Amino acid sequence: MKVKGGVRITSCVSCDNPLPPLLLSTCRSQRKWECCRCGTTYIGALEGDTLHELRGHLKLLNYFPECGQLGLSLQKLEHADHTRRHPRHPVMMEILATQLDADLLPVGEDFCVVTRDFSESGIGIIHTRQLEGKFAILVDLPNAGYVELLFAVVRCERLGDLYVTGGKFFRRLPCRWI
Repeated sequence: MKVKGGVRITSCVSCDNPLPPLLLSTCRSQRKWECCRCGTTYIGALEGDTLHELRGHLKLLNYFPECGQLGLSLQKLEHADHTRRHPRHPVMMEILATQLDADLLPVGEDFCVVTRDFSESGIGIIHTRQLEGKFAILVDLPNAGYVELLFAVVRCERLGDLYVTGGKFFRRLPCRWI
């Protein structure tokens, strides 16, 4: 069905497998999806509050499909805090982030945040709004290239007009990456 700004599909064009409403358009937060039955791929965005029972019919292939085209800047900061379980590595860079729901599927538009530091188990970021919940981020790591990381917010504090957020990764990073 055609909708303003794109095409809305609710079943796979190859095998007729029911899919949650998927909007194929030129919107900013397009992601790559795959039909779980036949493997047909789509580039689009899940529409609004998708039907939970249909989510098992569509597989997210990656959070940031066009990562090779990003121009991210990296700046190492001068000091490090080594009093935690895993030492922090102060690194300031602009990265892409996207909010995730309980099923770790993206909701809403991608947005930019600025990193404050990394450790094997977490990340510190700075943003203009308070962050809560789970997020996917795209980071260009030395010797690894673009890596998608998932983290859950463990604290968020206001600092003037900004919010300083600490997040814990779902999987630890190998320390050679940071």
